[in-house]
Amino acid sequence: MYDLLIGLRVYPGISKKPILKGSKVDTFGKVYFSILNSTQSLNAKIVIFSDGCGIEFHEMIENMTPERYDLEIIRVDCFSGPKSFKKQYDYLSASDAKLVALLEDDYLLDVGALDSVFKYAASQGFKNYYTFFNSSDYYTHDLHDYKSKIIYFDGDYWRTVASTTFTFLCSPATLKKNYVFFRTYSIGNFDHNIWALQTKLGWWCLLVSIFKKPSVNNFKRLLKFFLTLLLLSPLVFSRRENLWVCIPGKGTHLETLGCSFEYRPE
Repeated sequence: MYDLLIGLRVYPGISKKPILKGSKVDTFGKVYFSILNSTQSLNAKIVIFSDGCGIEFHEMIENMTPERYDLEIIRVDCFSGPKSFKKQYDYLSASDAKLVALLEDDYLLDVGALDSVFKYAASQGFKNYYTFFNSSDYYTHDLHDYKSKIIYFDGDYWRTVASTTFTFLCSPATLKKNYVFFRTYSIGNFDHNIWALQTKLGWWCLLVSIFKKPSVNNFKRLLKFFLTLLLLSPLVFSRRENLWVCIPGKGTHLETLGCSFEYRPE
């Protein structure tokens, strides 16, 4: 049994406004290096979900990966975010690892970041969800105007939040239990809705968003939230998951408009 199973989705495209400059091969090399150094002590395996990547990506990954990691490269080649996410999700949910990490190829992680997340998850019995990404949205976006639980653990603060991206960590059991929520992503649901329905945070913020900042996007998000709520109401009201983010964060998104609170792009 692995302590940690890392599932990394990789595709050859780049962010619209990336923090790092250079080709995707160059920037991915930096991302992958940060992932390799994000855990120093865990028995871990890395699974690459290669979505349309060429042989140069695979060779670089194989050459960079230390022997202490088990490595597997899976060609998914579905050229679709929702489809590759489903393959990643299904694979990791079938694992017997203590914790699984669903990662994307546009995040930089701090040294030891996943070690820190693992320690906190272990203290919580590996229940609920965890993220190293302390998004700037938590401090600036109207959807995140709510009260959180805050815990101090091993030198870091941990705070509950309503949502995150699809880069997160949890146990395989948590993935299996909440499969139906994430399946709505493939039919166009917003990622914020998928999380908020599980965390039960920020529902009022969603409702008032169409009055504070009327827009087609806000209306669609709210409409899909209520449609999903009606469809999955027995599940929604029978459980609640905490989504924990570490403060300060231990990684950032490569998109300048979605960076971490701690990172200040030039």
